[in-house]
Amino acid sequence: MLAWSFHEFLLYMVSIGIIPLSMRAALSGLVIGSTFGGFIGAGEGFFYNSKYKFKKGTIKGVIFGLVSGIISFQLVDQFVSQIQSSISNPLIINVLYASRWLIVSVSIGLSIGFKNNNHLAMIRGVISGVIAGLIGGIIITCLAFLTNLPFWSRGVGYVIFSALFSGALYHFSSFGRRTWLMSLNGRLEGLDIELSKDIHFIGTQDNDDIDLRGYQDVQQSHARLIKYFNNYSLIDNDPFCQTSVNYRNIKEQFLKNGDILKVGAALFQYCSID
Repeated sequence: MLAWSFHEFLLYMVSIGIIPLSMRAALSGLVIGSTFGGFIGAGEGFFYNSKYKFKKGTIKGVIFGLVSGIISFQLVDQFVSQIQSSISNPLIINVLYASRWLIVSVSIGLSIGFKNNNHLAMIRGVISGVIAGLIGGIIITCLAFLTNLPFWSRGVGYVIFSALFSGALYHFSSFGRRTWLMSLNGRLEGLDIELSKDIHFIGTQDNDDIDLRGYQDVQQSHARLIKYFNNYSLIDNDPFCQTSVNYRNIKEQFLKNGDILKVGAALFQYCSID
């Protein structure tokens, strides 16, 4: 609804001459890309009630959506303007316009992977983006081609596109997932941290995979998770022995589904699919 409202306001400003016609494509891409990017990126944090994930997803989604929206809308419009005189079938023109949605949606899917710093999340996002971009683009093209109500067809198309993208992300949310940590307290509460590397470093340094800055009693590179077959072992690096599994201090402990991990003041539940 926000994308629809902002875009229609932009088109109105163009129609009365306040915004030059030459800027319409780039500004349309900016509005549509950033709005949908922010909406899709924030969705996971909203549904998991995670402020951290909501903020990070919104920022990444807006950036990727904004950039891809400006580039795709401007380039496609320039290309269509150059070949339009040689193409008599208006459906082909509409298909070319619809390709903008595929570019934007794939870029938003990439932002999901960058947000989570996870190649599996990126694959899920790109697959969802391709599905939403292709199907949504076709539907939007058909609505624009078959109806004489551009205002309403754009609105319906936007709703369908967002529903397709959200539904695809939900459907593929468990694709390839085997092990993850569920944060139980603090600024990361409610966040799923998927484990996909052979070694994950936990601590307060910039290069630590699981950043626990803001939690008390957490040291630099406080602990690490090392993968053995399909599960992980937690190894304590803290000289003050403030790492525990199921509330028992450890130096190294092989983990099983449901274990409660405590790293300094940060609490996690270890989850795995065997």
